[in-house]
Amino acid sequence: MAPDSTILLLWAKNISGGACPRTPLANSGAWRPSHSLSIQSAPPPPPYKATDPPLEIVAPLVLPALHQIGVQAVFQDDNATPHKARLVNNFIQQAGVTRMNWPACSPDFNPIEHLWDELDRRVRNNHPPPRNLQQLLQFLQIEWQAIPQAFCRKLANSLRNRTAEGIAKRGGHTHY
Repeated sequence: MAPDSTILLLWAKNISGGACPRTPLANSGAWRPSHSLSIQSAPPPPPYKATDPPLEIVAPLVLPALHQIGVQAVFQDDNATPHKARLVNNFIQQAGVTRMNWPACSPDFNPIEHLWDELDRRVRNNHPPPRNLQQLLQFLQIEWQAIPQAFCRKLANSLRNRTAEGIAKRGGHTHY
């Protein structure tokens, strides 16, 4: 998959108390906006609650985007236990989606994690501390819209190098 000939859609979802807990501002609370990263520009998906079943997210949001990209689309998630449930695996397989094998708890490899870091920085640098979850959601949506597509493109295009470096370091930390 050459970056100049393939469109990448990267999808991740962290659920509170999941296998890979993180606590940046953008991941606090009982919800978080859904997110995708692609080389092509696309409007952001609507927010969802962390308690929403994975199929309610994959079916209406991820599958149409993957099908729009076509045969070259590859689905990548963070390998958290809820994402690997038999129901989810069967659904993705029946939908004919190619799923990338991905090690659990591998934020160095996952460009989405760096997108979340950028969103977290933007919210912290450009807004006062939120008074409630509603205000936090508002700040997140404002900053999500402000992240340049070039930044997302750079992250998506780095996937090949991230993966190669992770393999070379036998799963150890990368410079990303």
